[in-house]
Amino acid sequence: MMTDYNVRQFKIMTQKIDLFKEGQIGIGSLIADLEALLDVLENKEEVWEGTFRGYWFDLEQIYAAILDERRTNTALSK
Repeated sequence: MMTDYNVRQFKIMTQKIDLFKEGQIGIGSLIADLEALLDVLENKEEVWEGTFRGYWFDLEQIYAAILDERRTNTALSK
């Protein structure tokens, strides 16, 4: 059953994704916000949560690669 509380959290998730698409927040903030919002959801379905975490983890890996590339490029430019 979808609670009003969860509906509000999903709307916030959608707003965060939209802000990211518009360039108003960075990927690091998006990842942190989505994880926090996921953690506060009530009565999550295991399959849905597993799927969501899979996509979230993909974002984490992309972000880690970006950070690594920045570190590598900074080190090479010195």
